Amino acid sequence: MAVTTVTVSLVAGSIQVTPYAPVLKKSRHDKVQWKGSPQNLPFFVCFGDKSPFKHKHFYRNRPTSGVITTPVSDLEEYFKYSIEVGDIVLDPGIIIKR
Repeated sequence: MAVTTVTVSLVAGSIQVTPYAPVLKKSRHDKVQWKGSPQNLPFFVCFGDKSPFKHKHFYRNRPTSGVITTPVSDLEEYFKYSIEVGDIVLDPGIIIKR
């Protein structure tokens, strides 16, 4: 099991996430953890209608996804999500592989 950290920061009025589209493997029971930079940066993650995880929403006080729960139909699948810091929004994604 690997935990991939996605760093969320606000640079010149724009949200930046690093990495932008991390690759996670269901077979490895990977998880993702969003981390604000600075550490007290308030952020909100929303997967909308389709989340690869049990939950759709993550934030500073609940930053870790847990393992991938959705079936992966192809070799890999792209899941778009929104991340908000205040009224600023960015729409990155996560790639899930079998």
